[in-house]
Amino acid sequence: MWRLLLLGPLVTATPPIAHEPYPQPPRLKAGRTDAPVFVFDEDADPSALPAKIQVGGRALEAPSPSVEGTGEDLLYRVAGRGAPPPGTLQNVDVAYRPDRNTGREPWLTYHAVFDPDPIPFKRNNAKDRVMDDGSLVVGDPAHYTLDVVGNQATAGRQLFYGSVLLELEADVAVPLPSIAADSRVLSVESTPDADLQFFKDGADNVFVSSPRKVERLRLNFVMDAPNSWFAATLDPGLSREDVPEALRPELPASFRPKTKRVMEAIGVAAGDSYTGALTKLVTWFREFETGELPPGTGDLYVDLALGKKGVCRHRAYAFVITAQAVGIPARYVTNEAHTFTEVYLPYTGWTRIDLGGAAAGMNVRNAAEKTRHAVDPELDPFGFPERFRSGYSQAASRPEAGGRGSDALKGLPPAAAALAGGTEPEPALGRDRRVKAVAEPFRPRKKDPRAASETWLEGAVATVYRGEVLRLRGSVQSARHDPIAGAEVRLSLLDATRSHVIAVLGTVRCDGQGAFVVEIPIPRTVSPGNWELVAEFPGDERFQPSMSE
Repeated sequence: MWRLLLLGPLVTATPPIAHEPYPQPPRLKAGRTDAPVFVFDEDADPSALPAKIQVGGRALEAPSPSVEGTGEDLLYRVAGRGAPPPGTLQNVDVAYRPDRNTGREPWLTYHAVFDPDPIPFKRNNAKDRVMDDGSLVVGDPAHYTLDVVGNQATAGRQLFYGSVLLELEADVAVPLPSIAADSRVLSVESTPDADLQFFKDGADNVFVSSPRKVERLRLNFVMDAPNSWFAATLDPGLSREDVPEALRPELPASFRPKTKRVMEAIGVAAGDSYTGALTKLVTWFREFETGELPPGTGDLYVDLALGKKGVCRHRAYAFVITAQAVGIPARYVTNEAHTFTEVYLPYTGWTRIDLGGAAAGMNVRNAAEKTRHAVDPELDPFGFPERFRSGYSQAASRPEAGGRGSDALKGLPPAAAALAGGTEPEPALGRDRRVKAVAEPFRPRKKDPRAASETWLEGAVATVYRGEVLRLRGSVQSARHDPIAGAEVRLSLLDATRSHVIAVLGTVRCDGQGAFVVEIPIPRTVSPGNWELVAEFPGDERFQPSMSE
């Protein structure tokens, strides 16, 4: 921590307002997008739902609190006895096992609940354990409290508004759609106002409940997700031993002969690296096509995997079983229109992998006032077989709005070009510096199981003038003084209490030794005064956040 006396000529100007974007400091290399920030109405509670979130250079408006709905909402509820009413999302099945209907699907209907919405990849339910009978279940169905962490824009994560209609029974958890496996709930607003609790299970499915019955409730919320969920850089040096022991999959013994046969057909060998084996699997299952399954063994998994026939649910099902047999943690993820997978990459986290699908078309509902979260196809490292590229899932998720897709798409909202590039993989370690505008101090998580970190800042002076350039150096290391290579560090001016951001100066990336050197000018818009100069490390998969003293 460095206390700065900031001097400059007195000018008649309005001081910067917290939670609004700041200009990019010059001389620092800017990334293709700015990190998101929050915008609040005057005198609003900063812990409440923001009036806007700034994403990719555009401001997204908070969703309407109306309980009347748009006419295209799904009603998220836990189904009771009898036939469900129209437009209702029922309880997901406890166990799932696919059918043998591997022909082309009819028209599908997807309901957008996020803005921007990752069409068609919202995460309604995930399953992560294979049973003896071949069904998929949630390995750890217990519910764990999911805290509302507050509005914090963290480097490497993206923001999304969510809005759903709920029907709640007292103390009954209702499934809630999420963006990613590592999504956090940042802020919430409900109409009528209700006491709500959020939970996650062992497969990162999200739930919401209330101690009182609410017949109809509009829940608006802000959720975030890591960039790596949408597109991750593959490390060729990874091995199966890098997977944390708690995540290492265990298949029933009855599946070993089956998976061995499938792996031999795919060409997965014991000597393959983690990413080498994963690439072979993704390539194989993306080459599926629709049509009748050829005569086979009578075992559904083997017939699907070797017959290479089926739509999204068949591909994802056979992929998950095969990946787990290889030693790669994998999940089967579904919503009302599409099924895809997620796999765990050591030192990165869970990432989404689409295997495609085939249908007559997909109708997107409830998206008239929303934007679309698109991903640049160049960020996908696995390749694009023609049948995979032309499917509705890839057509919908591309920045060009599905112009190349053969599956018809209706109701698809626009995608801003900035959003399409917002999942750019992190640059290689070295001198490359990227700037991100963020708006809240990073906060350590409660009962954090990760190792402690330390952030150091050197080279600052006690007095500086607005517009003057500061040359700063520092480092991030573990509590045992081992360097944390590639750590992102945010440099900010805080008020004397260290609770309010005066200005964000920039975000820099440490080199392979956990060190950084950067020149940053003090913005001329900052008011003169006594401010604290701090360096903040937001934490990562292995290490807790830390702030310079």
